[in-house]
Amino acid sequence: MSRGSGAGLHRCLPRTPRPRLRPLLPRALLVAALGAALALRPAPAAAQDKPGAGSPVLEKRSQINQLGRERTQAEQQLAHIQASESELRSEIEKLSELVRESRQRKEALEQRIRRQQDLAAEQGREAQRLEGEIRASERRIAQRLRRLYRLSKQGRSAMLFQMARFQTFAKDSRYLALLQDADRAAIATYEQMNRDLAEKKVQVEQSVQRLLALRGELEEETGQLADREDYLRKAMSDIGRNRVLYRKYLSDVEQMMTRMEAAVARMEEQAKASAPPPAPRLRNPAELRGTLPPPVQGEVIASFGAQDPRYDLKKTQRGIVLRVAAKAAVKAVAGGRAVHAGPFRGYQTLVVLDHGQGLFTVYGHLEALTVKRGDWVPPGTVLGEAAYQPVDEAYDVYFEVRHNGKPDDPLGWLQPGKLRMAPQPQQVPQPQN
Repeated sequence: MSRGSGAGLHRCLPRTPRPRLRPLLPRALLVAALGAALALRPAPAAAQDKPGAGSPVLEKRSQINQLGRERTQAEQQLAHIQASESELRSEIEKLSELVRESRQRKEALEQRIRRQQDLAAEQGREAQRLEGEIRASERRIAQRLRRLYRLSKQGRSAMLFQMARFQTFAKDSRYLALLQDADRAAIATYEQMNRDLAEKKVQVEQSVQRLLALRGELEEETGQLADREDYLRKAMSDIGRNRVLYRKYLSDVEQMMTRMEAAVARMEEQAKASAPPPAPRLRNPAELRGTLPPPVQGEVIASFGAQDPRYDLKKTQRGIVLRVAAKAAVKAVAGGRAVHAGPFRGYQTLVVLDHGQGLFTVYGHLEALTVKRGDWVPPGTVLGEAAYQPVDEAYDVYFEVRHNGKPDDPLGWLQPGKLRMAPQPQQVPQPQN
């Protein structure tokens, strides 16, 4: 086998592309998970009551939706990992088979190398034996040639006569000629054997060198295959760790979603338990006219549109003023939403109720309020108490009705005959705005 036929065997091996592995856990996923875990903590009451703040339940629902998207991504990543793991397992099996085949070829080659080395050693021993025989023959032939050389100077006939065997002269002459021919043939044979042996030794040595080179290539090929197999097994191990991490992450996300769903359910139950009763459907304001109870029992001391008799001013009333008992309870004449509940210049503490469809009622000169802004106030609810007026040295309550942005006479909305009327000294035209 020539070197060219064995060179580059590893280049003929199938190239296996390295699998592209995704990161273990994207940082965004971990940050989202941490944020979702922190979101499970209840928000402070101040943050929940802050005007304009988002509903905690809606925020939790948004976080649950985000966790759902993260779970979908984790499931997709886990599916990709499992597909990569299956592909790598197939590649590892193929490489393992190639490694086994390469090792088998290497073992067969080692046997051939040993046989060639044994043959070379045997031929070396044969060459040494032949060389010994050639040297012994050379010594014998050299002695014979020297002897023949000395006899040749005396002539062939003289040499035979000196042998004192005259009676066998012809026979000895032929025998001597045969010996000379045999010696020449033996020398030529040994010389040819010596040349053949030397050539064969060169061929065996070249064959051994080629086999050794091929063994080196097989060793390189086996090493590359083993390295590739080790790499794939490490990749398989990394993928296995990825799979474990993603499965744990997916389990954590699902558990977190379960906890958040339970938290949202508890928040919704608490909201239902603490929520005020739903606002009743409001009647048409036209149907309320003349049906409302007075906010407090007392005497009308300043009528709508008239000048207030308590002050020497050209001020006309946009509502009515009631003289009431000390600390009298002031009630809502109809259900509505408190759009103002607090101090208001000129009216001490003021409550404004929005009854819908453009109808508002105003309650002034109060103290000890029992409602706050944003509350739904059912009809008949106590809003506060009548406040003491130092100028009048009495307890007065201001009551006003506004419809479609304009003040209207409250007595037209209240039930007739429920309030006493004090004498009214002066009447002025009703204001237009």
